[in-house]
Order: sequence, then C-alpha cells, then structure tokens
Amino acid sequence: MFKKIILGFIIFLIFIMGFTVYGIYQLDSLVKQAIQGYGSEAVASKVTVGDVNVNLKEAKVLIRDLQVANPEGFTQAQALKAKQVEIFLDKDKLGTDLIMVRRVMVTQPVIVYEYQNKKDNLSILQKNAEAYAQRIQKDGSATPGDPKVAKTQSTRLIIQSVEIQKPELVLQDTRLADKPVQIDLPDIRLKQLDSEKGLSAAQLSAQLMESLFTESRRSISHHAPTVLFEAGEKLKEAESQIKSQGDRLLKELQGLFR
Repeated sequence: MFKKIILGFIIFLIFIMGFTVYGIYQLDSLVKQAIQGYGSEAVASKVTVGDVNVNLKEAKVLIRDLQVANPEGFTQAQALKAKQVEIFLDKDKLGTDLIMVRRVMVTQPVIVYEYQNKKDNLSILQKNAEAYAQRIQKDGSATPGDPKVAKTQSTRLIIQSVEIQKPELVLQDTRLADKPVQIDLPDIRLKQLDSEKGLSAAQLSAQLMESLFTESRRSISHHAPTVLFEAGEKLKEAESQIKSQGDRLLKELQGLFR
C-alpha cells in the first residue's frame, strides 16, 4: 500500500526532471510552461509552478512551489506539492543524450492520500502517469516531429543522489478518522542510483521505487511510536477515543508501509 502513497510523487518527479532537461537552454518562463503543460498532460490533472530559475553557469535548476491538483471527485485541493525542488546537473553532460543528475533535493513535500467512494487520488494519478509514459515511448504514438517524444526516447538519466527533506503525509480516509490526519515523516535519502550507461525514465522509476521503499520502511519502523503519538494528538479527542483511534491508525499505517 505504501506504493500508492509515494509512487505518483516519484514518477512525477522524474517527469519534471525530463521536462527540465528538455528545456534547460530556454528561458526560465519557457521551462515553467513546459513543466506545467507537459506535467498536466502526464498526470491528467492541473500542475502549477511558482517560478523556475535555470542557472547554466552552476548547472542548477530551482523549482519553487510545485503543485499537482487532486483529480475530480476529491475534497482536498492538492494531491502533491513541494515547497522547493533543486536539481544539480553535471556541466560536462549538458546537451548530450546521457544526463548526469548529481543531486535532487526536494524540500517539504506534502503528499495527500485521500480515499473516497472506493478509490483513492494517488492511484488515479499513478495510473495516468504510467499510461502517459507508455504512450510517449511507443513509436507513432504522437506526432513524428514532436520534440518531447524524441527527447524522451533518446535521453537517459543517471541520478546519483535524491534527498527528500521534511516530508509530510496527509491521510484523509473516513475509514480511519473523521478529519484529515497530518503525519511528519522522517527524511529520506537515496544514493548510488546510477548506471554507466544511464537509465530510461521507466527503469529509473523502478530503481528509485525499490530503494525508496526499503529506506522508508526502515525509517517508518524506527519512528512509528512518535508518528503514532503525534497523529493521536492531532485528532484532539478524548483519551479513550484517542487510544481507540490510535490502535486503528497503527494497524492501517502498518499496512500502508508494507
């Protein structure tokens, strides 16, 4: 179940890196348009960016206030958002078909898991992103001269490090509680996500997910008592109700992170 919580965020992050690399030699405003346009197309939901700053001298891209709207039918406005995404590139690899991403740092991402009418928001975004990835990788699936398709097919990525700082999970599921529960998760750090020949977006997604699940399960297991206590406090209910609700939350959380 934890895949449902985080997969959409990771796949979307890889799309963002791809769109950024595609437009890195263009004006900041055009990179912003590419992220918002292609990102919205990828997840079939509105994607917005506060601003983008491309610094070719430092081989660095800064994306602020990245937000992904919830699909229709859900109450929360946003499904995914990050205060800041920093992408550090290898200068020597710019303009080639093998892009070296030295580090990706995501600051204060908020991931909203909302369950309504026997479906959840992140599963919908995940399926949309996967369908989009498959579509643009198929020959003839888009206009032959479409530059984003050609670039996606030819460019391979190497990511040496991913840091997710101060992630927050918002659970809105009436099976758990009557109101949303905010849970602060431990930082997640992934390293050595590289290959000499580079990886396609699909391959990189799989490798990122495998590493992320392993590290996340380890972190959550270590922090589970604190996380559960904070969740119970935020419910602001009577002591007996907190204990009852906490027991149910614990069982659900254990299932989510398996």
